[in-house]
Amino acid sequence: MSAVESAFQYTYFDQPTQPQFAAVYKELATAIELFRGSFRNAGDGGGHQGLYPFEALQSILVWHAYLGFDGSFKKAEAPNARKAMLFLWQKYLRPPILSELDRWTPRSFMSHYWGRGVGADWPLPPSRLPPR
Repeated sequence: MSAVESAFQYTYFDQPTQPQFAAVYKELATAIELFRGSFRNAGDGGGHQGLYPFEALQSILVWHAYLGFDGSFKKAEAPNARKAMLFLWQKYLRPPILSELDRWTPRSFMSHYWGRGVGADWPLPPSRLPPR
């Protein structure tokens, strides 16, 4: 996930600027909203508001915000933030994302390599046309 990778890379800056901070913040916030729009909260229903299912992503955003920018950038804390972000990604974020997105068999399949049915009329540039 590029937003998390951007957050990791941010921890290597010596003194990041406000625009650099804002770019990473925007990426993380966008990823959070993308997941919020794609997955329902855990425990929703019956009059209860559930919990955001990918809380580790929000924690990575909190670490990013904690580091700051310009003169307030906490350079000495950057290795700790990086370590925490990496732990959150590897242990609490990547595995559930992969399990939600991973399927043994796709529900639908389309390819121009499939010689029958769907894909036979796939438009390709002349250099990529299969031999006849």
